[in-house]
Amino acid sequence: MLRALLSAIVACAACTGAAPAQQQEVRVLAASYPEGALWQGERLYFAEMGADRVTLYENGARESFFLQAGCGPTAIAPYRDGFVILCHLAARVVAVDAEGRETQRWDRDAENVRLMDPNDVTADGQGGVYFSDPGQFARSTLPHGRVMHLSAGGVLRRVAGPLWYPNGVFADRANNKLYVNEHMSGRTLRYDIRADGSLAGPVVFADINNLNRPRRYAEAYAETGPDGVEVGPNGDVYVAIYGEGSVLRLSAEGELLGVIITPSRYTTSIGFGPGGQAAITSVYQSDRPPYRGEVRLYPSLTGVAE
Repeated sequence: MLRALLSAIVACAACTGAAPAQQQEVRVLAASYPEGALWQGERLYFAEMGADRVTLYENGARESFFLQAGCGPTAIAPYRDGFVILCHLAARVVAVDAEGRETQRWDRDAENVRLMDPNDVTADGQGGVYFSDPGQFARSTLPHGRVMHLSAGGVLRRVAGPLWYPNGVFADRANNKLYVNEHMSGRTLRYDIRADGSLAGPVVFADINNLNRPRRYAEAYAETGPDGVEVGPNGDVYVAIYGEGSVLRLSAEGELLGVIITPSRYTTSIGFGPGGQAAITSVYQSDRPPYRGEVRLYPSLTGVAE
């Protein structure tokens, strides 16, 4: 266990500062650079980039679901009758069956362009997925990242870009919207999803540079930006801020409603499960092994970041 089993949840009312809200007991799982929290019923899957594995957590026990040397996985999503796993370090996408056995892989798109470093993934509701392929992680770069679509039939194509390090992606299938965090610009973008899976837009849903949010660290992290994104059960949008140790709760119009604080600075993803359960992944040590991180399991976030 890492630190205590109590998480500091911070609310932001007028968003001019942070004030303690309720505390709730959470479970903390140690992990090696965790990302991509995915609930499937009561099962929680999360990637551990530093350990080359995807872990399954269920009924208080954890096991290795997928293990592949050199993969460096960062995300998992339902695909066909199993899952797709993004190998960030190996620059490939791997389809697996329900038991985690590889069935197919892709390292190039339909135009024979190599993948750079797939990062986050979301199911499209049609058996396929959208995922980000961001490129070099540095603010000194020019926009060169892409959003990709992998159809249920196995066709991989680019659907958006160039973007300045597209990171977290989430398909709001009820409203046919795709949220994409453009990490280096500090923006959450929103696209319309067309019937054929292509995208229209984007519009800027939120610009974190313009949000009056609390700052936790005297010295700013140079590559601070929005990482994972997910629409919560209440319809609000939750955005993990890498470099600030927080998750922003935004309204459906992109207004800042609250801030959830985590102990570790590099917050990577948030995922919601049945009954409003939530998992937040983050990293304490992002620059060297063992890439010490944690997965925090909350019974609910309802009422704690309002």
